[in-house]
Amino acid sequence: MDGLSIGILSHNGDEVLEECIECILEQELPERCEIFIVDNNSPSEIEEDTAMRHSFRLIKADNKHHFITGLNTVFKEAKYKTVLFVSNDVFFRPGSIFNMYNWAKDGNRLVQPVFYGMDGKIQNAGMNYIWPGYGIGKKKKNYNNYNHMVTTTALMMNKEVFEKIGEFDTDFDPAFCEDNDYSMRAWKLGIKTYVYPFSLADHGTSHTFSHMRMDKTISQICHENRLKVIRKHFK
Repeated sequence: MDGLSIGILSHNGDEVLEECIECILEQELPERCEIFIVDNNSPSEIEEDTAMRHSFRLIKADNKHHFITGLNTVFKEAKYKTVLFVSNDVFFRPGSIFNMYNWAKDGNRLVQPVFYGMDGKIQNAGMNYIWPGYGIGKKKKNYNNYNHMVTTTALMMNKEVFEKIGEFDTDFDPAFCEDNDYSMRAWKLGIKTYVYPFSLADHGTSHTFSHMRMDKTISQICHENRLKVIRKHFK
């Protein structure tokens, strides 16, 4: 069915979840649009209370594979044709979602916005590979917006595209480089990855992971997952 499903992944969202929702509700949105929250196994009732207050659908993810479980859950549970995955620490600027939706809804593509850090500088305007498994983030908006890789921080695609590529690989549990792998899988199917330069969002980095217990540092996980990308795609 034509329309937009916006799935917000949250784990102990506290105040950032409410701010994320407020930014979305201030947007111009398609006539057919749903917003739902995927609670990634939070120990508190923040997500449940927030969903009830806004009359949103709440989906409980089992969190078996952390961030990737929630990511897959959003795309599988969406009821409309076009799906926007949003981490709870992403704050869209006015007009950004509708602009990206109009460009992405009928395309055979993966699309992300331009991300700004909390310092006001561009944090991520897409990624290009510099070596298998390793990428370098663009720090300037590019109006010829094709990129080697998109990030899963906020990502839009058709459900048909998701079904064609398949689920995000849980071997990259708890996260990091799953977007690297997914972008490469998309290329192999002729599906391109883009940054939409007129869609802008502010991003509070790694809020989700700061609330999770992990046995390894983020640097260790990134290094291990880059090696997984190399082994998977560059045998």
